[in-house]
Amino acid sequence: MMGSPEDRYPDMGNGKPAPLRPSDIRPVSDDDLKYALDGDGHGAGGHRSGTGAPGQSEFPRSWDEVKLREAIEAVLYGGSASIALSKDGVIFRDLHDDVVLAVPVHDYGRYWEVATAYPLSGVGVVRNGPDGTPRPVPLSVGDLTSSLE
Repeated sequence: MMGSPEDRYPDMGNGKPAPLRPSDIRPVSDDDLKYALDGDGHGAGGHRSGTGAPGQSEFPRSWDEVKLREAIEAVLYGGSASIALSKDGVIFRDLHDDVVLAVPVHDYGRYWEVATAYPLSGVGVVRNGPDGTPRPVPLSVGDLTSSLE
């Protein structure tokens, strides 16, 4: 399938072709999921429900490693994600089970890799205030196309 017409993403919102193909992305690893949910222990990542990290968004309580893998793969390979360039690579965004999910993918030379995944808004999504107090972030379909940087 590599190089075939089916192995391409739709054009980005600016009309330019996406700089990668689905086959260019390394499969989601257990480490990718752990980082997105639990972080690196030094303040980066960590979007699991109940984490309480100031300023971070959190997934709904029911989202675990299995659910997150399903969601990331749906966003990357489902064919309906919005795709935008970021300073570090490409960000895919799509709605999955009433949650707008962002999946940044970075270029590591020979392959592209999922950097993390985080919820922007949706049913059960919260964003922690400066003191760690969670506040609901209702579903906003505008998050599918709004600027993230």
